[in-house]
Amino acid sequence: MKGISTIAIAIIVIIVIAIVAAAAYFIISSHHTPTTTNTTPITLTVVTFSGTSANFIQYAGELFHQLHPNVQVQVVQYPFSQYISKELTALEAHSSQYDIIGFTSTSALSVAPYLLPLNQSDFNFSDIIYPQEDFGGLYYNVSTGKTEIIGIAYETAVYLMAYNMTVFNNQTLAEEFEQEYHMNFSPITYKNWTVVLDVDEFLTSHHITKYGFLIDDHVAHGIIDAFPAVFGWYYFRDSSINLGNPSGIPNYNIMFEGKILPGYNYPLPSFNSTSGVEALMTYRELVNYEPNPSQIQISYDNLPEFFSQAAGAFLFTSQLSYINNSQDVLLAPLPGESVQCVI
Repeated sequence: MKGISTIAIAIIVIIVIAIVAAAAYFIISSHHTPTTTNTTPITLTVVTFSGTSANFIQYAGELFHQLHPNVQVQVVQYPFSQYISKELTALEAHSSQYDIIGFTSTSALSVAPYLLPLNQSDFNFSDIIYPQEDFGGLYYNVSTGKTEIIGIAYETAVYLMAYNMTVFNNQTLAEEFEQEYHMNFSPITYKNWTVVLDVDEFLTSHHITKYGFLIDDHVAHGIIDAFPAVFGWYYFRDSSINLGNPSGIPNYNIMFEGKILPGYNYPLPSFNSTSGVEALMTYRELVNYEPNPSQIQISYDNLPEFFSQAAGAFLFTSQLSYINNSQDVLLAPLPGESVQCVI
């Protein structure tokens, strides 16, 4: 996979998965040396979404077990479209079935009220990458007016555009598109979402691909990741909602205004605006070029299986390993290299 520069990747915002609720245990185990060896069996239960991320946590848990033989780490996995609802059900019931939860930046505000803030005096934060923490690990507590660390990013995945090399390296198609639409055919040049829609129309109307660029539209979880990807282009360019802060407030990110206005102790939603409506209309048009959502909804889990029938897809880099013939996949930033707060 190629086609995107390191600089381009750096400006596309990441999905952050943060580990949180076992803070009290790690404080004890890391900073207090017991007078006698603790041999009481302990099981730490981690819940997150299935796939390579969960496999990594399980591997890390096995390494932790080697250092602390009395501690077992159990990883509970759910499909990406279900895991947050499973976590919230347990958290809202004040259940103790999960010790550590995984989440992304788009779901951070939902789980934050139930999480134990990490006390910086009890942990070594010298190797933390704080720009990553902005997207899930940091939480602005509107009650206290302070920013808290509610989790640590252990993995990041860039959200970007993946496209079919066979289609877009076809010089005949490129010339035909450019003559008809007067735009460059190469995804790495797209400056806005209009070009994406034109390419979708061109490829599907000429029966070159069955679908245009795929984008998540699953009601349970996909929309909260995909819509910000579209909305980010508008937010970045609309000073009336970003208020001079185009990346938004940490953890609230672009779905809220870039500053807290006088008289409020929390940021106001940004998507309830002209830019938000325009982004929603664009999102709706993108969905028109993929399977009918009343029959099949595109999600994190099933997107790879539809990729071969599409022009490409907007996805997380963690999904690339599930695409067949991934050697034929090229990568590009989001249109206009816009900042995307996932999610």
